[in-house]
Amino acid sequence: MSILFCIRLLKHARQIGYKMMLAIIIILDVLYLHILSVKSGLIAFYLVAALQIGYALWHQSTRRWGALAVCGLIILPLVMYYTSVTFQNQNWLCVI
Repeated sequence: MSILFCIRLLKHARQIGYKMMLAIIIILDVLYLHILSVKSGLIAFYLVAALQIGYALWHQSTRRWGALAVCGLIILPLVMYYTSVTFQNQNWLCVI
């Protein structure tokens, strides 16, 4: 929820310092979520991210952002799988 809240705030922020602070909070929240590797939290994150990206791809003005986010959504779990031991130790076949 905090990630989604920060993204909404980031869209409406005008000051560069405020935008940087929100971007850092988003990055730290996503990293923290992946380090904890709680399946329900990760599933919720990726579902909400997929919906948000779908919304961005649907609108003409945010298609570039949406395409970039799709790449990030594919690369992020792969990077975390190879760098985080707790992420590797999860039994991901139980999710399917």
